[in-house]
Amino acid sequence: MRRGLYLGMVMSCFMSVLFALPVHAQLASTPWPMFHANARHTGQSAYVGPGAATLAWSFTLDGAVWSSSPALGTDGRSYVGTTGRRVYTFESFGALAWSYDVGEEADVSPAVGADGGIYTASLTSLLKFGSAGVPAWSYKVLSMKYSSPVLDSGGRMYVGSQDNNLYAMNSNGALAWSYRADWDIQSSPALGSDGKLYVGSIPADLRVYCVNSNGTLAWSYMTGGGITSSPALGEDGKVYVGSGDNNLYVLNSGGGVAWSYATHGPINYSSPALGSDGTVHIGAAVSDTRLYAVAAAGNLRWSYATSGGIESSPAVGADGAVYVGSLDGRVYGFASTGRLLWTYLAASLRGSSPAIGSNGRVYIGTTGSSMLVLHGPTPYATPTITPTPTITPTPTKTPTEEEWYATYGPDGSGDVVQIGALYVASRKTGQGCAWGATKNWLDALGWVDALDWLGRADWRLPTGPELSMICISKDQLASYEETYYWSSIMKSESRAWIVSFWECTPNNDDITWNYYVRAVRSAPPPSEPLSLIISNTTPSTHELLTIAAEVKVPIDQVFDAYGVILAPDGYWYSMDPADPWSVAPGLHPMFKNVMGVMRDTTATLLSMTLPPGIEGPCEVIVGLVPAGEPARMENAMKDSRGRLLLITKNLLALPPIPCPEWLPDDFTCPPLNPENTKGPQ
Repeated sequence: MRRGLYLGMVMSCFMSVLFALPVHAQLASTPWPMFHANARHTGQSAYVGPGAATLAWSFTLDGAVWSSSPALGTDGRSYVGTTGRRVYTFESFGALAWSYDVGEEADVSPAVGADGGIYTASLTSLLKFGSAGVPAWSYKVLSMKYSSPVLDSGGRMYVGSQDNNLYAMNSNGALAWSYRADWDIQSSPALGSDGKLYVGSIPADLRVYCVNSNGTLAWSYMTGGGITSSPALGEDGKVYVGSGDNNLYVLNSGGGVAWSYATHGPINYSSPALGSDGTVHIGAAVSDTRLYAVAAAGNLRWSYATSGGIESSPAVGADGAVYVGSLDGRVYGFASTGRLLWTYLAASLRGSSPAIGSNGRVYIGTTGSSMLVLHGPTPYATPTITPTPTITPTPTKTPTEEEWYATYGPDGSGDVVQIGALYVASRKTGQGCAWGATKNWLDALGWVDALDWLGRADWRLPTGPELSMICISKDQLASYEETYYWSSIMKSESRAWIVSFWECTPNNDDITWNYYVRAVRSAPPPSEPLSLIISNTTPSTHELLTIAAEVKVPIDQVFDAYGVILAPDGYWYSMDPADPWSVAPGLHPMFKNVMGVMRDTTATLLSMTLPPGIEGPCEVIVGLVPAGEPARMENAMKDSRGRLLLITKNLLALPPIPCPEWLPDDFTCPPLNPENTKGPQ
């Protein structure tokens, strides 16, 4: 009897203590309580986003939103910070619930706690607000920017800082511990189920850090570039992160590389979003403008070129649709297959990332000092049933890109010309150049966004690098103005990049100035990464022969370029290092230590008078190898699709000659003459 009474007293005390415990600062159970949806930063929502987009509401803020991404509360409220001085909270219908002046920049993504608290940061303080906007506590740091907090189930908040520290704060605002990296932490930490934290560092420190729950280092991995991208964690423990070295990395839970995927530009701030099927979505910037969807095995599923770099982190809906902002000022919606669902012109965007609400709305901040909320029907809305059938006319066949270009390209109407991987409006006074009118930058974006021309509606302004490439190839255009043209890329909040069409040099100017415009759309990628341009395929002795190689893909490493002639006698000939206008036996690079190319670069490799030594049928072989490597087949470089940067072309019909080491494995060699197998000299 006493034993039962004693047990009952113990249970009563235990339950009293249990119910008296405070609610910890763990994440609230909401549709999107923090940056990239959850503590693992998967960017994956349980809800379907809009299949089309119109403005639900917007609110003018006290400053630009460069990196703060909206967080969503249980009551439909949304939260965001700005480069001004305020943290904002909005009701579900767009009215201001409260804002708080923190006295300095607060451009950090808030996190909503289960206790109703709002956890965020300003330039020099870590902050917590109560649900009514009353400050609960603050903690001073030396410098704070871009990194956003994550909350664990035990009540701690974790966040990185520009004073090189990863901070762990107890729920009462006291410092639990800090871990010091070798440089700034602008990446937002992701939290694993085992309590480990994953974060990147920049600029001199190029590492991904894995830090134990007690603040000690578990491991780190060195990439080739700074890491502002925030890691995402898969259910299997893999770590997904982008780097400034143009790579998406997938690391095993122990820090080893599972695989990597090379983009065509650095990954700045954009963080991986994980689909339910394992697809990884991430954006690239600067020399690349694409959103990439990479399969779980590391192969590309699809990509889409926007008109500006992508620093925003994608959000993935429950149906696999993807939403992201671009530096071209647009918010994009894509089906899971990569098909473009819609775009919404927000005027100016940077690193703010979309949040998906339970109502199917998309929330995002703009550098134009506004909070935008977009809505529309879901992609799979139930169709309206029409009781009386109607006769459907025979659909008009949509021409292929090849058929379209044959109609409107130089062999057709001449309205467009293909330059590299772009279809470019050719005439300076044509519709694709706004009939020769000049526009300010925002009007230029609006004009091209509405352009429906030649049966296509996917026209855009070229990026800065694309505009420079067009200028270099301007002789292919029917006409152009020798002055400035707008690109789609912003230099700052009030300036955008322009390119001079008399010098092909980039510059930037205020977005209120008027400049010319030229619309482009993406063309099919080249079938081969290299091509050869030969002045005469039937040369004879003492005749001038010019050989140029056109590089049709980006190359982001230092390389040597070889262009050689294989003569019928089995000897190799290439440029004479002592006399570039003649040839000499052996393998000599034409260009050494080339610092990479963007794309569509043509370089003359040989321009020579043929000596008697290479009379008769012969073959030109051009290939690229990493700088300093021998010119051998196994050293031949490949492009991002795994294609060899090597090409051969016949001069006259080839008789039986030896098969050189340069040629691909599937090349069919003629029968060898045992007495004529000289090889490289």
